[in-house]
Amino acid sequence: LLINGMECEPFITSDHRQMLEEAPRIIKGVNRLIAALDIDRAIIGVENNKPDAIAALKEALKDSKLDNAGRIEVRAFPARYPQGAAKTFVVAATKRIVPAQARVTDVGVQVMNVATVYQLERYFETGMPLVDKVVTLTGDCPKGKGNYRVPIGTMIDEFVEHTGGFAKEPSVVSMG
Repeated sequence: LLINGMECEPFITSDHRQMLEEAPRIIKGVNRLIAALDIDRAIIGVENNKPDAIAALKEALKDSKLDNAGRIEVRAFPARYPQGAAKTFVVAATKRIVPAQARVTDVGVQVMNVATVYQLERYFETGMPLVDKVVTLTGDCPKGKGNYRVPIGTMIDEFVEHTGGFAKEPSVVSMG
């Protein structure tokens, strides 16, 4: 089981924030997945330019006292684009090559994102279904740059307006 804690785009920081703020819940979620899926080990991959997230996850793992804690590893990976892409992450973590038309599961690996693991554990702890998502608002136009927990279904224009609008009119708005 590979847990992807690497941002898929250079300007996104939402996974980084979740690893800092929700490390114990992420570790519990990985523990739960190992048990439920009968997986031998898990690697939580974090880019090495996020030492605070690596430290938070390692501390949460050390403090967890979970049954499967010994099968979970937090590992730093070089910060290079597109390290967060699933197939790239699989090669970096396992040295297994995923053929062009294949899926990562075809080489015996399951990849999940830290935000997904967090949401799964949140559901099991509280019964709260997926109703929101942490997103990054950034660039040279938004006034309210940052990471926000946003209800699913929120209109982009409402979100931007709620965070202060634009300092100047954007020529391009990208989502990803």
